[in-house]
Amino acid sequence: MKKRGLSTIIATLLIVLLILVATGIVWVAIKSIITKNAENISLGKFTVDLEINSVKKTDVNVNIKVKRNPGEGELKGITFVVFDGQNNYVFEKTNITLKPLEIKTFVVDYTGEVVSVSIAPMFESNSGKLITGSISDTYYINAADEEYIPTNCTPSCAGKECGDDGCGNTCGECSGNEPNCVLGTCVSSEEPCEANCTCAGQTCVGQTCSDGCSGSCPGQLTLEIDCGSLMCGDSPHGCGVCAECDTGYYCDGGICVVSCVPDCGIRECGAVPNGCGTSCGTCNSTAGEWCDNGFCSSESCTPDCGIRNCGAVPNGCGTSCGTCNSTAGEYCGEEGICITEESLNSGTVYSVWPLGIGIYFDSPDLPKSGVSYTNYYTKFLTGTEARCLQIRDFVTPVVPEIYNMSYIRFVTSFTEVGAGDIYEIWETYQGCISS
Repeated sequence: MKKRGLSTIIATLLIVLLILVATGIVWVAIKSIITKNAENISLGKFTVDLEINSVKKTDVNVNIKVKRNPGEGELKGITFVVFDGQNNYVFEKTNITLKPLEIKTFVVDYTGEVVSVSIAPMFESNSGKLITGSISDTYYINAADEEYIPTNCTPSCAGKECGDDGCGNTCGECSGNEPNCVLGTCVSSEEPCEANCTCAGQTCVGQTCSDGCSGSCPGQLTLEIDCGSLMCGDSPHGCGVCAECDTGYYCDGGICVVSCVPDCGIRECGAVPNGCGTSCGTCNSTAGEWCDNGFCSSESCTPDCGIRNCGAVPNGCGTSCGTCNSTAGEYCGEEGICITEESLNSGTVYSVWPLGIGIYFDSPDLPKSGVSYTNYYTKFLTGTEARCLQIRDFVTPVVPEIYNMSYIRFVTSFTEVGAGDIYEIWETYQGCISS
């Protein structure tokens, strides 16, 4: 009897021991799950929404313009994934600052092929560990595309002898018997001039327009920033900034490049030899000086423009070979010749989607094959959309038997394009806005 009682006690102890061991094993598993989920729970409160506005591949890196949409959460970094068609290359940017609604251009040191770029936000967990969230956006790019980068403000003095040039400078001063400037013409003081600033409502903030007399009016117009292929700097219409460059980079012609120190040596004027900065200085044109191979000279100099009729003088004598008639749709080409661009296609919008956003439209007048309008610009002659919108994708019919129209997707995230609007397609932004 004693032996049977002892066996029962031992069996009970073994069962209790097995229960404790099993409980410990289950707790370890549960603790691991809880700890892992605690990281996710701590991240669940973040609603950081990142969007890629545009991507530009250069010879030495890739510029990626990122916008942070409204939403709470502390962003600790961004993970960039570049896909070359076969492999993914991951780049992490930490200790960054990007506030809601802010746009900034980041640069990754990558020189290979680019098919797409994806981004994901990085957060800090409760344990202090950096964790990459889900992919926020993916942008597809044709790395071979080269686009015209327009300037911010083009002075306009055609037919004027005085008054404002539209960019904060003057077309000339009046004096003598005709000291007053009225609508770009010098007139006598016998006719009083009443200033009128109604033009300010159609002029961008930061630019000016003539008040009809000898003064100017500060612009008041604010437009949605629509920078097309520009990765940084001022927007083409002058109403806002496209984006700031990441720390360690500066904006050069709309592209973020590595910051460097200008090295002019003994030069006192003209371009910086090492490409950093814009100029080594300017000469005193009032005293008749001009820049000759990096040094100011007062010796006589005859401008030699050759066949050029616009832009800078090749031999450095004088300031310009002439200006183009922007009113007639002309702009100065790379060879210094005024060019009048013609639209490549025109027609009527058939349908627009998504409703209320309008970033796609199709038309039976769009070519169904043989051309690509990707990165070109669309202008609307009717309707309420007044901007020149850059084309992100131009898609021709894949299955004509089912859907036999080409369609366009814009770079911007919102438009006022409507069905029935008449459109035109232009190769360059300058040609589009000048038409």
